Amino acid sequence: MLYIRVDGNEKIATGHVMRCLSIAKALRSMGEESVFILAEPYGVPIIEKEGFQTICLNGRYDKITEETEKMDEMIAQHQIKKLLVDSYFIDETYLEHLRRNSSLIYIDDMGERIYPADVLINYCNYYDKFRYEERYGNTGTKLLLGCSYAPLREEFSDRRERQFDEFREILITTGGTDTYNMAYRIVAAMADCPHLRKIKINIVSGRFNTHLSELRELESRNGNIVIHHNAGNMAELMMNCDAAVSAGGTTLYEICYCGLPTVCFAFADNQLDGTGTFGEREVMINTGDIRRDPDRAVKQIVDNVCRLAEDSGLRRSFSDKMRKLVDGNGALRIAEEIQAL
Repeated sequence: MLYIRVDGNEKIATGHVMRCLSIAKALRSMGEESVFILAEPYGVPIIEKEGFQTICLNGRYDKITEETEKMDEMIAQHQIKKLLVDSYFIDETYLEHLRRNSSLIYIDDMGERIYPADVLINYCNYYDKFRYEERYGNTGTKLLLGCSYAPLREEFSDRRERQFDEFREILITTGGTDTYNMAYRIVAAMADCPHLRKIKINIVSGRFNTHLSELRELESRNGNIVIHHNAGNMAELMMNCDAAVSAGGTTLYEICYCGLPTVCFAFADNQLDGTGTFGEREVMINTGDIRRDPDRAVKQIVDNVCRLAEDSGLRRSFSDKMRKLVDGNGALRIAEEIQAL
């Protein structure tokens, strides 16, 4: 049995929960179940919908180091032997404490510290900047690094060949909350590009998107706009579209699996390295940190979508590079390592 300590809410969205669910489902396919431990109840419906048990600590997601006593009781009560932690709000002392009685797996995106863990996962495209092999050389920590460990959802397991001769649909996905209302701004600006006026625009609205009513109004006024709220068919959407606009995060690795030419952007510090690296390596078109100047960012995004719409060769070039990075088996690879503990 694996226990997973993770949180998701309207502030940090659901990315952490979703990637942990992918690992839990891969483990389930191998005969091992998982239980999720959360500070707050926000992420519970998402997890229980997938058939996994949850335990709520009734604490705060951003004060995770204050829950040590509760976690001690949990470990003793449930005889937890394997624990996966996915949170930016931990420190070495917290993990070391948990590791006294359990094998510990930690998902690290930031590379800020040397974490006491039996297994450390960083599937990001920029993992090499943190010199993990050098820094963890004498710790005994098993390192699972690079895009081959990207824990995609189980729906990303059957990709098909992509066609580039037509440009008919675009996907816009701007994170679980879309704090800066980027989906609305981008679609409104697309009216100025002749190549984009008649295409179908698929907007993915996350569970915690506070701008859903505005998007619904936009949809009602435009027959080519479709809102997919809390979408459960992302793989199908990605395979049916000809290009995408996407915020940073795990979604970009799903997009890579599908080979969907993409204009990406960041709106949080933990997205900057990922979007930046995709741009530097010419895997995607990166328009940078939209927080600096959202209006300018919208113009850059739409201009680059127009580039993709006009150039099938450019779309094919991006698609080929993306598909080589991610094969969809990352969650299974992680699950195998967890089972071996």
